[in-house]
Amino acid sequence: MTLRLALPLAFLALAATGCNSLQHVNVHDKSASKFATRVVVRPDGFPATKRSKGGIELGYEQYRGNGNQRVESGNQVTLDGNTITGPDTLRNEVKIQQGHVSYNHLINFGRFELEPRVGLAFQQVDVTAVSATNPALAPLSTRERGTYLSGGITPRFKFNDMMAIEARLALSLASGRRSADGELMLVFNPAPTLSLRAGYFKREQHLSGDFGTHSNLEVELSGPSAALVLNF
Repeated sequence: MTLRLALPLAFLALAATGCNSLQHVNVHDKSASKFATRVVVRPDGFPATKRSKGGIELGYEQYRGNGNQRVESGNQVTLDGNTITGPDTLRNEVKIQQGHVSYNHLINFGRFELEPRVGLAFQQVDVTAVSATNPALAPLSTRERGTYLSGGITPRFKFNDMMAIEARLALSLASGRRSADGELMLVFNPAPTLSLRAGYFKREQHLSGDFGTHSNLEVELSGPSAALVLNF
């Protein structure tokens, strides 16, 4: 073998054996769950008109989901400095907790209402990845916390004083991070200050890894949703 041919072959062999591609951690679950609780207070002194009134919204949401992910040969997943290299199949679990504080403005058009809001969200994302091929490998895990600028809007149609249907939309943004959430909910008001909600949600979330040393997180969750809301 000539030197001219040997050098390129040696370079290719070194590249193939010494370099693995960093792969995203994916959690796609169509049977995930969401629970939320919110308190909305509209005190005197906040902006108000005949058809609208401002207030403060405090809320907490929790999401849970899981899914399988294939890591192909030559790829690897890294979380907090620990790595699993393919070929492998991972069992991934995610738990997302979010608290928020927002300015909420209720606009009333008779049976139709709009609730735009803007504020800050505080998120904690816990991720665990376990090798299904080699159970002896230590699980990968990470916890990510962040503060986001958040906003959203809720259009609502009231059938009567006790029943309504609404679509709640939300978006949260921060550097290298974003989440979007939508839900379609049936609303039941057993008391003037208490609302119960049940329906369906979908959430997408992206968290960037740290300069290529940490796998990105890509989450797509959907499934049943329930909420309890207090209005004062």
